[in-house]
Amino acid sequence: MKHWNLARDPFPTVAPAFVSVAAHQTALETLLGVVGAGERFVILRGEVGIGKSTVLKQAVDRLRAPGVRIATSSNPQNEVGLLEDLRRSLRFGKPGLSTSGELILALSNAVRLIHAQRGRMIVAIDGADLLSAEVWSRIGCLDSLGHTTIIRTQAEKSGEIADEPVFIQLERLTRQESRHYLTEKLVRAGRTEQTFNARATTRLHALAMGVPRSLDRLTRAALQAGARRNEPIVTEETVACVAPSLNRETFPRLGSLSLESA
Repeated sequence: MKHWNLARDPFPTVAPAFVSVAAHQTALETLLGVVGAGERFVILRGEVGIGKSTVLKQAVDRLRAPGVRIATSSNPQNEVGLLEDLRRSLRFGKPGLSTSGELILALSNAVRLIHAQRGRMIVAIDGADLLSAEVWSRIGCLDSLGHTTIIRTQAEKSGEIADEPVFIQLERLTRQESRHYLTEKLVRAGRTEQTFNARATTRLHALAMGVPRSLDRLTRAALQAGARRNEPIVTEETVACVAPSLNRETFPRLGSLSLESA
């Protein structure tokens, strides 16, 4: 961090900051639009590491307003965990409810109270791909009047909600978007000078294939290598040297693609 004049880590693994690249901004504005139109079920869909959680968090922040109650859950492992997350985020009902029936009753009462107060309810669920279709059906029945909007992220292309949802597809970053994404994150962390030459940025994008999480991991490794070499700017050669040391999980779709062909 001292070598690159950084005030903080530009690429944190926990709660990465939203960057207004076109792919993410388009998904965000579409999400806000369909929620504003009163759609009941919305699924933000995309591959692992594409930025679904980041876009969802930004949407939740934008949706907060007087009269709007937002229930959230992140990576619930089972139905009870999901329902307890929602109850806790609403600050409604007593803690310690142990069955899904008790929690659903508490949440249904919360929904009725919110509607009686002329409020609006939004449910935002992130990372719950393993939950069954029956769970999603029960979540959808929390509001019998249909005034609640349920938003969830989904990595796989499988509709698991009884009612027809609105799908929003989150796309990979283009090369230009990747360049803006990296520059913006570095500037926010205090780096104002050029950090990568043009060929290095192109290689970063090609290896990460426009997937933000892969781009974060690869760029962090390249910055560490450049600092060890005391480089004033990261080169394509440095990026090429660090890529083989990162595990296959970082680049889930590279397969047998070589550095030269990338």
